[in-house]
This record gives sequence, structure tokens and C-alpha cells, in this order.
Amino acid sequence: MSQVSEIIVKWTPEASGRVSSIQIQSRIAGTQEWTEQAGSFDPKIGEFRFTSNAPATDVEVRVRYRMLDGIYSGWSTDHVVTAPAGVIIGEDVLNGDGTVWVPPAIDLTEVQSLIDTAKADLEANLADVASDVVDAKDEAQQARTDLAAEVTRAQGAEGALNTSIVSAQTTADGAVTLINDKVTLLTNADTALANRSATLEAQMAGTQASNLSSRISTVETATTDGRFAAASRATALEAQLAGTQSSALQTRISNEEIARTGADTTLGNRASALESQMAGTQGSALLTRISTEETTRLSADTALANRSSLLESTIGAASGALNANPAFSVWDSASGLPFGWAWWTPTTLTRIASPSNAGGYIARIVTTTAEGGFFQTVAGLNAGDWCVIDVTASLQGGTWQGAGVTMSGVQNFNFAALADVAGTVSSSKSGVRRWSFLFQTDGSANFHPMANWSGFGTTTAKTIDFYRCSIRPATAGEIAAQKANTDIGTLTSRISTEETTRSNADSALATRANALEAQMSGTQASNLLSRIQTVETATTDGRFATASRAATLEAQMAGTQASNLSSRISTVETATTDGRFAAASSLSSLSSSVGGLASTVSTQGSTIADLQGRAAAYWSVQSVAGSGRAQLTVHADANGGGGVDIVGDVRITGSSSTGTTLITGNGIFGFYANGVPAFKLGLI
Repeated sequence: MSQVSEIIVKWTPEASGRVSSIQIQSRIAGTQEWTEQAGSFDPKIGEFRFTSNAPATDVEVRVRYRMLDGIYSGWSTDHVVTAPAGVIIGEDVLNGDGTVWVPPAIDLTEVQSLIDTAKADLEANLADVASDVVDAKDEAQQARTDLAAEVTRAQGAEGALNTSIVSAQTTADGAVTLINDKVTLLTNADTALANRSATLEAQMAGTQASNLSSRISTVETATTDGRFAAASRATALEAQLAGTQSSALQTRISNEEIARTGADTTLGNRASALESQMAGTQGSALLTRISTEETTRLSADTALANRSSLLESTIGAASGALNANPAFSVWDSASGLPFGWAWWTPTTLTRIASPSNAGGYIARIVTTTAEGGFFQTVAGLNAGDWCVIDVTASLQGGTWQGAGVTMSGVQNFNFAALADVAGTVSSSKSGVRRWSFLFQTDGSANFHPMANWSGFGTTTAKTIDFYRCSIRPATAGEIAAQKANTDIGTLTSRISTEETTRSNADSALATRANALEAQMSGTQASNLLSRIQTVETATTDGRFATASRAATLEAQMAGTQASNLSSRISTVETATTDGRFAAASSLSSLSSSVGGLASTVSTQGSTIADLQGRAAAYWSVQSVAGSGRAQLTVHADANGGGGVDIVGDVRITGSSSTGTTLITGNGIFGFYANGVPAFKLGLI
């Protein structure tokens, strides 16, 4: 059995904020080489421990601190004599009085406390890293905003040089080619800027409203103003076909890069996306997307790298839309109307990129109290047909008063007076709202989404974002129930990964999170979801070295009548050491639930060993179903023995199946194979 001594170095915990780290070294007195025990330890801790396996030895220890400006203090040196070796007889160590020394037993609650402390330390570090990642991404976005503002200022500044080359050609059959290249240069007392914007475009408008277009656009910017130097490049490659019956095929590759250096921070960020989309007939939407964002950031005390990636496929189930382009996914010119739509009464219309997974655009209408809206003539409507109008919109300013949809001014649906799908009737509610109206058409064919129309009453100034405006045939079930089905099925599969590393003066951390997900949002409010998630983390901060892995497998269905079916398997594993002990912990859980009824099986195990010769192990499994519970615990201690604890009745059946023994809280009962009692011991 080997024996070690623990050396403790203490100092007044740092509170001034001027000291960045503590350095600690040691050597055997009289030798030349120093051993680094802590190169950059947290000065706020106030204590550092390390071990020596040299008994009865003079150990020389020296300590110094480092200021935030990089200047070190002088060394403070002291001597420590380690404990003498014990007398070893076989595997026993004798105390000074000749008795055998026995390490104290480990309290298992102490084991869990140590592991919990390490986990809390890990989670605190993770929270700090997540905050740093958000700050870095925000800083990258701010850098883009700053550059855009500088370019705008330069383009209108006196003394700036602006050159533009525009070349366009149009043929009789509607083919168009376009090259646009614009360069801006600005130099003044405090700013130097260069910007170039280039677009290459080819387009053909053929028969039956088909549109073929391809586009390459690039924007490059470099600037410095004495506070920072930044460079940015954004590129986009796009190919699109808007065919008959409102089908749209589109592929897009975009890449944005930015580098920025300031007085105390350097940052690099790159975001890329590859996307293919089809908005087909009857409102179906197919979408595949790969997106990646990478960020590096270095400041005076922290180095950070982060990478996020997403692979996604989505299909929006056919909604049977009779009108063209219901989600405004085909919208070639920002200054015009979306494909298939025309003005009823012109007002201010803005094309906005949709933040939703389905892609496409949002139609923003800004109007005064004057009437304004757009429309589309829908083919195939016959008097007596049952249809559903479905509109998703949000109020950005003003009220809903005067807004709604109408079929040729005959069949009218007032947003301010009718309930949305959530059952809310309001003329002022903000946020995204959705209306679905079941009606029997009189044959009117003009479908009008209106920001203001006097047919709805008093008109008001407002800003409305229209996400979707569709009209479709009603299903047999909707007609029978006389109620529109408000669910639109969507199938989604997704793989996401986020990786982060961070190092600073007193800690280092690496983490990776993976998620695999498949989801279906179906009819009648059913949601089918399957998910696998894994988070792996390794960290050290001068006190603990900890590795952790958490994994979850989940399947869920939220069905009708508020029933929730879910099954879940989760595992959390942790290994940690602080130089005095080493511990490992594992917790796994299996659960199934429906409504308020649940059943679970959980397993927990932990092990620990420390420098004082103590060791312990613990394992427990527990099953719970409703109010029933059974538990088995196995524990062992190197110095305190071991045992088995059981909660619940124990049934023992012999291998020959000649009988059964039952152990309960009331006693021990024996039964023959035919169930006849053989004996009873205990409380009867």
C-alpha cells in the first residue's frame, strides 16, 4: 500500500479584481528543477491542494501572483515536511501506537454531494460559455450593421468616389440579361472605406406565366475608422422557376463572412446556407436546408470558438389551395406584387423575408385610413361549393378595424369582429393570428385580402403583415361538422449540431450538442415526435476536472381529448476529480406516460476513491407505476462493509418450481407449487 501527503497552499482570496491568476511550484529541497503545480489558478479560491508521495521529505513551495496587465509579483517561498511513512505489514499500516490504521468509511451522501458540486460547477461554466457565444454572434451581427451604415454614409458623402456599370439586354421573347457593378471609395480624416456590389442576372418570362431566372450577387466591404478594422463579404447564388399552377422551384446558396478587429477584441464569423425549395400545386411545400454558422472570438482574457450546423427537410402537406401563390413564395421583384396577385386599391407594400422554416416572403401593407388591399381571381369556383378561407397575419401597428377578407364584396369576413382559430375576438390583439372560415360560395371569384375596406366598417391607419392567404375546397368532414379544420399537417426531419470550445485564465471547456428529430404535425391537433439528443462536455477550472454526457431518446404523441402519450429514455453520466478524490456517477431513466398516469424505471450508480484510502460503490434501481414502488439498492464500502436494501415484497421461486418463498414486511411465507401454505414466520 502506498502512502501520500497532501500539501495545502492558502492565501487571502482575491477581491480587488486586479489579480488574474496564481502560480504555484514545488521541488524537493536541495534539488534544482521546479515542478509546476498550478500555472494559472483562480485567485478568488484562496486555497490550492496538491500531493506528494515522498514521506518525511522537506518540500520547498513557492507562490506568486499575476496582475491583469501581465506583470508578475515576486516569489513567496516556504518549506513543508511531509508526513513520515507508516509501517506496512502485508496490506496493513500501523499507527504510532502499534494498532492497525483503518481509513474511515465513506458516507454515500458525501459522494453524491461531491458529484453534485462538480455538476453545478460544470453547469455554471456552460451558462457562461452559452452567454459568450451569444455575445460573439451579436457582435458579428453588430459588425454587419456597422459596415452597412458605413457604406450608406459613404455613398452619400461628399468627396466619395462612386462608379457604376450597368449593362442590360432584352430580346423579343422576353429573355433578359443584366450586369450591375457598383464601387464606392471613401477616405476622410477618420474613415477609409471600400465597397463593391455586383449582380449578374439572367431571366426568361415564357409562356403560361413560367419564369426562369438565375442570379449571382456579391457585396464586399473593407473599412477602418481608428476604432476597429473590419472586412465583410456576402455572396448569393440563386436559380428559380415559377411555373404553371403556382408551382415554384428554387435553389439558393448563400455565404456571409466577416472579420473584425478592435482595441481589445478580434472576431471572425461565417454563415452559409444551402437551400432547395418547391412550393407546388395545392399549396404543398417541399424544403431542404443545410445551414452552418462558425464564430471565433478572442479578447484580453477569453478565447472562444463555436460552430452550429443544421440539416433539415420539411414538407407542408397539401392544403388544396385554389388560388396561386398563397404563401407569397414566388415574388421576383421587391418593388412589385407577388406572383399571381394584383392591386384592388394600391397602398404601400413591402416584401419581407419570412423567418419561418417554410421560407418565402411576408407581404407587409402600410395604410392610412384610406382603403387598400390586393386580390386574385380564383378559377373553378361554382355556386354552392363549400370552401375554406385561411389567413395568417400579424398586426404591427394600429388596429384590426377595417381589415379582413371578402369574396367580391359579397361574402365578407371581418378580422376585428370574428374569432381567430384560438377563439379570440379582438380588434387590437398583436402578434401572429390565424383565421379559418368555412363558407358556401355563391360563385363569386375575386378573393380580396384587405388592410382597409369600408365594407368592414370604420377604416383605421395600420400596418399588417400577411403570411398566408388561401382559399381551398372544404373536406367532407368539415362540411358535416360545419367547422373548418384548422390544422395543416407538416412533416419535418432535422439534425442539428453545436460545438463550442472556450479557454480563459482559469478554465477550459469543450462541449458538443447533437439532436436528431422527426416530427409530424397532423390533423385533429395530433403531434408525432421522435427525438435523440446528446450533450457532451469536458471542463477544468483549477478546482475540478469533469466530463459529462447526457443523452435522451424520446417518442411523443399529443392526441385528441388532451391525451399525451410519451416514452423517454434518458442517461446522465459524470466523471470528476479535484486532485483529492475521483468519482463517477451514472443515472438512467425509462418512463412512459399517458395523460396523468406514468410508469418509470430509474437506475443510479456511483463510485468514489480518495487519497485517504477510502473507496465506496453504490447501485440502485427503482420501479414506480402509479402508487406502486419497488427499489433495490446494493452498496459497498472498502472500510464499512456492504449490504443490500430492498423496498417491496420479495418472491423467490426455486429452479425446480416445487414452491415459492415470499418475503414481506410482515414476515416470511412459504408455499407449495399448488399455492398451499407450507410455513409462516413473523407477524401473522
